[in-house]
Amino acid sequence: MRNLRNNKGFTLIELMIVVVIIGILAAIAIPKFNAVSKNAKQAEAGPVLKQICTLQGSKFQEVGSYATTLSATDLPGWEEPNAKYFTFSTTGNNATATPNALGTSSGLTAKTRNCATGVDA
Repeated sequence: MRNLRNNKGFTLIELMIVVVIIGILAAIAIPKFNAVSKNAKQAEAGPVLKQICTLQGSKFQEVGSYATTLSATDLPGWEEPNAKYFTFSTTGNNATATPNALGTSSGLTAKTRNCATGVDA
């Protein structure tokens, strides 16, 4: 007598176990990815703030005062960085990066650097 049953393939239980394992791995990986992505977006502000402080330092050495606005005429050497997540401003010896609409929706926070000390506030 011939056996008509074909025993090749996976059982439903085996497939369900694989789906559960993939779900557990995704539950671990997705929050880690989101945190790393947010940190990378937040890091956009640091180099621009450092550039502003360098230009402010040069301005202070030349004329004895800091620039009050970020413009090429008030702060020689300044060019708008076309940042994706922040807008930049300066008041006295502080340079500030404020999240724009995209930065706010990404959960980014404002960052300020004291140009006289080089310390982030």
